[in-house]
Amino acid sequence: MVFSYNRPIGLYESTKVPPNSIGTFSGWGCTRVIGRRKEFPNELRSINVPIINEEDCQRLYNDFATITNENICTLDEDGKQSSCFGDSGAPLVVSGYLIGVMSWKKEGKLNPDVFVNVAHPNVRPWILSFLAKFKT
Repeated sequence: MVFSYNRPIGLYESTKVPPNSIGTFSGWGCTRVIGRRKEFPNELRSINVPIINEEDCQRLYNDFATITNENICTLDEDGKQSSCFGDSGAPLVVSGYLIGVMSWKKEGKLNPDVFVNVAHPNVRPWILSFLAKFKT
C-alpha cells in the first residue's frame, strides 16, 4: 500500500488577489547555486511568500518584461526565499486554492517570481477543458 498526501485542489475563482496575501509556493528547485553547480533537495520544499501587485512587479521588471493580469508575482523583499532552477510548473496556493503556476524569473534574489494566473479568462477555460478529459 502506498500512502500519499496528494489530493485534488480547487482553482482560485477571482482574477484579483487580495492585497497583502501570502502564497505557499512548493517545488523541487535548487536550494543552492555554487558557481555552475546546483544543489537540489531530496524532499519537496515549500515557502510562504508575499504576493505583490501587478504595478509593483512591472516597476521592478521595468523594460525587461511586460507584466499583465495574466501574471501573479511574489517577492520576498529580504531576498531569502524565491524560486530557483527546477521550480517551473510548481504551484502557488492561497487559502487552499491553486492561484498560479511558476513560469519565470529574471536571475537575482530581489527580482519577483512570475506565475501564470490560473483564474485568468485566457487560461482557466483551457485548464478546465483539459481536466474534463479525465473526469469519469
